[in-house]
Amino acid sequence: MSHTLEYPSTQQSMDELEDELDVPLTQNAEIVLFLARGVGLLVAIVALLLCFMIMMIAKIFLSFLINNIGILGVVILISIPLILFGRIRNISYKAIMTTLDNSCR
Repeated sequence: MSHTLEYPSTQQSMDELEDELDVPLTQNAEIVLFLARGVGLLVAIVALLLCFMIMMIAKIFLSFLINNIGILGVVILISIPLILFGRIRNISYKAIMTTLDNSCR
């Protein structure tokens, strides 16, 4: 008693795959894609607006600090945590200064 397995021909299975790819997953696939792109665009716009708002808040906070304690006070206020963080994490002073120099360009 021998068992034989019949495999479908490669051409037949490729034709079936092509037929499946031609049929949209939903009847309104174009509408779904249009809505998804629209939502993505709205998310990008909101992200940009939030970025600008955060930058404006930082600018207001920095100008408030400069107005109250002066530029030297702000430099000291920022440098103390940086130096402490550098000591705790064993980061060299040169690396901190290079990072600050590159961020201010």
